[in-house]
Amino acid sequence: MRTRLVVAVVLLLAGCSGLSGGDDAGGRTVNPNLQGTVSPTASPTPTPEYPSGVTAEGVDPWILANAHHRTLASDGATVRSNRTIVGPDGVTLATVESRYERSGSRVASGFTVGGAAPERVGVPGFDYALWSDGNETATMRTRPDGEAEYSHFTGSPPSSLVVPGTGRDAVYRVLADVNVTVAGPEVVDGETRFPLRAESDRVERVGAPTRSNYSLVASVTEDGVVRSYRVRYEEEREGVGVVSIREEFRVSDLGNTTVPPPQWVEDARQESE
Repeated sequence: MRTRLVVAVVLLLAGCSGLSGGDDAGGRTVNPNLQGTVSPTASPTPTPEYPSGVTAEGVDPWILANAHHRTLASDGATVRSNRTIVGPDGVTLATVESRYERSGSRVASGFTVGGAAPERVGVPGFDYALWSDGNETATMRTRPDGEAEYSHFTGSPPSSLVVPGTGRDAVYRVLADVNVTVAGPEVVDGETRFPLRAESDRVERVGAPTRSNYSLVASVTEDGVVRSYRVRYEEEREGVGVVSIREEFRVSDLGNTTVPPPQWVEDARQESE
């Protein structure tokens, strides 16, 4: 039995020139120990290899988000993210812990929801998990009462079921509509990364709530992988008021992720018989 799931989560220099020495035709006295020698030339500062969508002037969020997606979908990685939405009275209305793992044709993805009232702020009121090895695909949706619904079918999953995926949409969402400054490069754990920052009192967005007190810190590799980001901001939610949102996102085990089938996959197989 295949259950169709539509999952929406509201839930991203200069070089140096050198001087050379030589004889003076005007009759200057030259230290004989220096005759015939050439002053060393300073090595030019290497030009940074900016990732796709990143320049010294800023970021194109859609180009960077797609570069991030292509690398993770090709090389494999582990992606973890956490999102917390706190209401105006200080109550945590929703938490979302998301995960994505890929290695070759194997992929696992999903999210776990918590909080006092996730659906009031647009977060689904259930947990979701997917696993596939390219030959078979299984999904599990768990309601708040603990009841699980399974689906199992042959072949690879459509992209609509691989939620939240590589984080392409999340990366785009946190980088869009803000002025991002690019620093660096810097070397972290032997990897060249470019720090990104954005600060704004007010972020206007088309067809979406305005954000205020926006603060973003991110890090992106030369290959365009957004290794991490932390973002905080506030939004007005209808029927709720002003909520505070914070998110953390991290990529690890790039090219070194394993994706064994979780235990519940056998339950999905049996349910489909």
